[in-house]
Amino acid sequence: MTLIADAVRTVLVPFLALTGAVLFLLVCHVVILRAVREVTFRRRQRSLALYRPIVDETLYGEAPEESLERLTRAPRPQLAVIASLLVEPLRIAEGTITARARLAAAALGLLARWETELAHRRWWIRAEAAHALGLVQHRSAVPQLVAALDDPYEEVRAAAVDALGRIADPSAIPHLITRLAEQSRHQRVRVVGALHRFGSAVVPPLLDHARSRSGDLVLVAELLGRIEAAGALGSLLEWCGDDRADVRAAAVHAIGAIGVDERAYYHLLRTLNDGAAEVRAEAAWALGRSGRQDAAAYLVPHLQDQWIVAAQSARALRNLGPAGRRALESAAAEDGGDLARQMLWESGAAPGA
Repeated sequence: MTLIADAVRTVLVPFLALTGAVLFLLVCHVVILRAVREVTFRRRQRSLALYRPIVDETLYGEAPEESLERLTRAPRPQLAVIASLLVEPLRIAEGTITARARLAAAALGLLARWETELAHRRWWIRAEAAHALGLVQHRSAVPQLVAALDDPYEEVRAAAVDALGRIADPSAIPHLITRLAEQSRHQRVRVVGALHRFGSAVVPPLLDHARSRSGDLVLVAELLGRIEAAGALGSLLEWCGDDRADVRAAAVHAIGAIGVDERAYYHLLRTLNDGAAEVRAEAAWALGRSGRQDAAAYLVPHLQDQWIVAAQSARALRNLGPAGRRALESAAAEDGGDLARQMLWESGAAPGA
């Protein structure tokens, strides 16, 4: 028994000593790491406090040249802090402040640095560079940002899309449109948002794209509706006769979003009799946005249509003023008028009130 105890002691004592040493070193490492981070944090806070007033004067002051000269004399290690202060306000503001920030970034060599970092081996540095170039709206970086649209990392592609949208250089429109159908749903929302920033300039390239790639008609119609592209109304009316129900539905929705003129109004009335319920529902929604009270008589029969159509027709009638309300009250008094009564209740008017 004594021999076994001695053997255990012989093995256990060194093991415990080694374990204790490892734990001690680990604790020391954690303490040192925390201390380094604390020192780094405090140093950065001091730098932020030192350079923020100078950057604010550069961006907002009456004599930005003098403050910019002070920034150019800053030690090179402080460039990262100055860069963060320059782009921070641009996330929520544009205009003169953007031009000043871009001028300062050029004087400090930050534009060239960000352009170089677009090819950095670390993806997060590439993404940060793309964001920065977009925030200062640096047009010269558009070709590199277009190339970043094919980056293997989605975060970098997303940053490039946002940057191109902020810069709004028309040369980027075809590249964004081409990738519209190739992205994930989340990324597609970003591309649509970026294209939205181009305004009416995006309409001709979008229509050209639709003519060459009919498989993207739904996406194109959705985007035209989002940017309220009145210049595309003729094409949208044409697509209302497409063989595909999803294309017709997207075109009708876009027309409702853009605004219903006289020609579109009569197209929508015809579309109320489309063979696809989703198209009829979109037509009812669009008529509800038209403000045309004479549309009420055409919507009433569809209160007995499939549920998706009936619901949109009831909502449309609720939005069509006195004529719509009278139609709902009449429908509510009949058998099966539950939906009409529901719409009247939601609008705060009891049937017959």
